[in-house]
Amino acid sequence: MQQDLTRATAPPDFRCPTCGARQALDDICRRCRCDLSLVVAIHRRRTLLRRQCLLCIRRQQPEAALLAAEQLHALAPDADSARLLGIAHLLDGDFTHALQTLIETAAQAG
Repeated sequence: MQQDLTRATAPPDFRCPTCGARQALDDICRRCRCDLSLVVAIHRRRTLLRRQCLLCIRRQQPEAALLAAEQLHALAPDADSARLLGIAHLLDGDFTHALQTLIETAAQAG
């Protein structure tokens, strides 16, 4: 199971930030040979935190879910991480923070 948590697949639109080449998630760009190891590490960490958060939510472990969601949102603040953070706050019984998180997410999207 832990191996599944650390494996990450490239998003379908993964592009080299230097040359824009579409490619698989790899440490070196296939076209410009740019070092992408930090991008890959961040993507893998994001995938791990997201999966951990979802697993903790499913297992009804509010503290662990909240910790993973907070770390995920700090690393990659987007609508997905904000939703997970809101759900983790709900699971933890912190309705005020859950509502604030979801309102902020809706405001950013709209």
